[in-house]
This record gives sequence, structure tokens and C-alpha cells, in this order.
Amino acid sequence: MKWRTQLAVRTELEWNAKKLELGALYASIESLQTEFRNGEYCPDLLDEKILIVREKIRLILAGTKHIDQDNVGSQALEAKSENEFLGLYALH
Repeated sequence: MKWRTQLAVRTELEWNAKKLELGALYASIESLQTEFRNGEYCPDLLDEKILIVREKIRLILAGTKHIDQDNVGSQALEAKSENEFLGLYALH
């Protein structure tokens, strides 16, 4: 039971960190759009920068992580527990 509590706390901390990172990325898109309106970017450059930020957002939401070949099993367990927490969080 203790390990479940520790896992839940760690997962919640990771989720909070992801929420902060997502917030920063969404703010960067708004900043890019403001800079564009002020004439600092051409449309093609703005689109490219926004696509890069959106890809970062997609990767965060997909939960992808760099895979260490020596530690594949524990990362799979970690990803599974993270997804379980996100599912419970969404139901809350």
C-alpha cells in the first residue's frame, strides 16, 4: 500500500509538472502570434515555429519519453501507471 501512495504522489507531481510545461507552451504560441501581429515574423516562419510548439505539446500529451534500452521494463510500468492516473484524473 505504501508503494501505491508513493507512486500516486510521484505521478501527481509529474502530472503537475506537465501541466506547467503545457501552460508555458500554450503561452509561447500566444506570444508568437502577438509577435506576428507586431510584424516580427513572416507567416511561414510563424507557422513553422507554431508547428514545433504543437509537436512538443503532442509529445507531452502522448506521454512519450526517451527510452533507455537498459531500463525498458520499468519505463513501461511507469508509463502504465501514469496513464492509469490520467484516466482517474479525467474521471474526477
